[in-house]
Amino acid sequence: MIRRDFSQSVGAASFIIASILSGTKPIGMIYADKMASRKPISTDEHRGFMQFVAQTRLAVQINSQRRKT
Repeated sequence: MIRRDFSQSVGAASFIIASILSGTKPIGMIYADKMASRKPISTDEHRGFMQFVAQTRLAVQINSQRRKT
């Protein structure tokens, strides 16, 4: 869950954020906003973001499995 003051400190009208985990350990996040244009994030942009997040999560998972062997 995002803290309420995070949105205020970022100052973007809209943003999307996703966590990156290695197993159950949080290792980072991916964040995107359109602060420069102040426009809302479109459905296509959201879809592209989620594809990028899925690819990142897959890469972390594969790397984690390689380290175990």
